[in-house]
Amino acid sequence: MDPAIIILIIAAWIVFATLPAYVAMENGRDGTAWFVVGIVFGPVLALLALIALPALEQVAPAAPQKRPAELSADELRRRLLAEREGRPPRGGTLRRRTDA
Repeated sequence: MDPAIIILIIAAWIVFATLPAYVAMENGRDGTAWFVVGIVFGPVLALLALIALPALEQVAPAAPQKRPAELSADELRRRLLAEREGRPPRGGTLRRRTDA
């Protein structure tokens, strides 16, 4: 078989393996892993497996919380009192840094 045809087949296989990766990312799954699955097992088999699996739920990113240094004195006092009393404070918790 001509080497140019082999290179063309391999290139087409890799290009078509991106389709399962794209579908996986749209369904909340790891696109890189499904790209590898598409290369190893073939794009058609990978797409059939993705269709059989349910889509993972997309989790909305949480609102960024203010760091203690960015809080006003009143807000910091309210949060510290809430943590001492054992109730959840509004706006997140204040934790001591343990990586120091």
